Amino acid sequence: MQPGRRLGASTITIFRAVVPIKSTTVSANTISNVHFGIWAKNAPPISAASNHFKGLAVPVEASAGP
Repeated sequence: MQPGRRLGASTITIFRAVVPIKSTTVSANTISNVHFGIWAKNAPPISAASNHFKGLAVPVEASAGP
């Protein structure tokens, strides 16, 4: 994520401040009409293909590390 970038609303937020999350599954969701569909930090990759998105600016946003 770019410094100073403002976060919009998200439907699913996956976050851990310091120690990375080792395993999580996000699938079979229908997400619509928010800025971020799934926002993750310090988490394993989330598959956009296993979810359905409508009317979002950013379906999946993920970043590593603190």
